[in-house]
Amino acid sequence: PGNNSNTPGNNSNTPGNNSNTPGNNSNTPGNNNSSANATPRVDFSVSYEGIKNTANKDIRELAQKKEIDGAVILKSYKVNLGNQSSSGNDFNLSSIPLKTLVSQNYRETVVAQAEGQDHTITRNGVAHIYRQNYSLIAGITPTGLTLNGESEKLDADDDDTNILIKGYTTQNLPTAGKFDYSGIASDGDKKGKLAYSVDFDSGKGSGKITGLDSDIHLNEAEIKKMSYTNKETDGTIINGHGIEGSSNRGSYRLGFFGPEAEEIVGTVDDRNNGEIGFAGSR
Repeated sequence: PGNNSNTPGNNSNTPGNNSNTPGNNSNTPGNNNSSANATPRVDFSVSYEGIKNTANKDIRELAQKKEIDGAVILKSYKVNLGNQSSSGNDFNLSSIPLKTLVSQNYRETVVAQAEGQDHTITRNGVAHIYRQNYSLIAGITPTGLTLNGESEKLDADDDDTNILIKGYTTQNLPTAGKFDYSGIASDGDKKGKLAYSVDFDSGKGSGKITGLDSDIHLNEAEIKKMSYTNKETDGTIINGHGIEGSSNRGSYRLGFFGPEAEEIVGTVDDRNNGEIGFAGSR
């Protein structure tokens, strides 16, 4: 978890695919029809084509900054995450250890043609990843950019942490009961603790994050249908139920995951420090 923009909602055209099918947790037919006694298939894949499309957009913006005229053609794209490498396949994050904040090196290598010449661009970063049984949140923080082997200065927008959320979103919320969720929060540098309570009788929730400088009070807000787009990463969309409210540090959003809302994942849009990611289970 880290900082950035896009806000959590919940469920998917997505985990790892690019079809826009509201209310669908993956591209596996019937994923949302799992009974309470069955273990649903949770798709923790990251769309290669999605992150390639995002990189293509960023490279064209870089060309504009460099005042390069004419068309920019993306000739090849390769991405490395930890010990995984791909030039065409989706990434599978299901092997990330449960409930452990993991850091992995991230690297994109692009060859693009502009003005008749090939240019090699590399983007390095660190991904902080936290996986639960039904959900996952990652914050990818850029650390360096090179153009044809020469280092480029990262702009303010370039070093924002990009949030990625995946998982099996809750389609039928509990209609009664109060549940306490506990877990972690992270701003990309430090790790804190999450405590959040949801009263499904009243349809409201509130909580607190501690351990990240001053406490963050997640004020009470109502459950509603929500959506989230992994805009800065693989472009996939999540649809489901969540909560959107205010805090003393900025607005927050979270989504419910698991067949019976066993988990939550969300972000705080910290006014001063970018986005803070959090996740918890009951």
